[in-house]
Amino acid sequence: MKRRLVILSALAVAGYFFGLAAIGAQDHTHEAQAATESAKPSENPPAPDFHLADIMKGQRVKLSAYKGKWVFLNFWATWCGPCVVEMPMMNNLYNSMKKEGMEMLAVSVDEGNGSAGMVRNFAERLKLDFMILHDPDNAVMRDYRVRSIPRTFFVDPDGNIQAAAEGVREWDNPEMLKFFRGIMRDFEKRKKEQAKTAPGGGISG
Repeated sequence: MKRRLVILSALAVAGYFFGLAAIGAQDHTHEAQAATESAKPSENPPAPDFHLADIMKGQRVKLSAYKGKWVFLNFWATWCGPCVVEMPMMNNLYNSMKKEGMEMLAVSVDEGNGSAGMVRNFAERLKLDFMILHDPDNAVMRDYRVRSIPRTFFVDPDGNIQAAAEGVREWDNPEMLKFFRGIMRDFEKRKKEQAKTAPGGGISG
């Protein structure tokens, strides 16, 4: 299993998933292009809920508890080279966006005896500020149909997947911040428009 994921990680490229907007590749031109591509509301599937342990605090965490917030959801492992490379950039992204309503959940898919301690030591060594969860039996990974890591999903406040990326990204690049803010802005715009046209909304006949 581990060897297969390593091979797939090395071959991972940017692409579409369920028709979603793709989170741009490391090439900055591609990032700018991806940032202009919006997903249609009907193409945004619900993010499967889960209940996993916070590796640092030991408490159980449910994705559904974050309804009302944006969630950057990343699948990774300590043995995955590209995953390790992008962790500091994810940390920078989190610290840049957390005041704008973005939460970050990094789900480790490390397996085997002692894997929890290994993941904890890794997080402590890198001094990561975001939450590290553990999926030791890979059940959540399968729910999200993750076949290679790193794999990232951007979940909106309604609990639907707005965008996805396969492979490492330069998460703290200014174009990436622009991309996420654009998705968040477009989402809020659509919600306001829906509220106006809904029964009892702001538009009168």
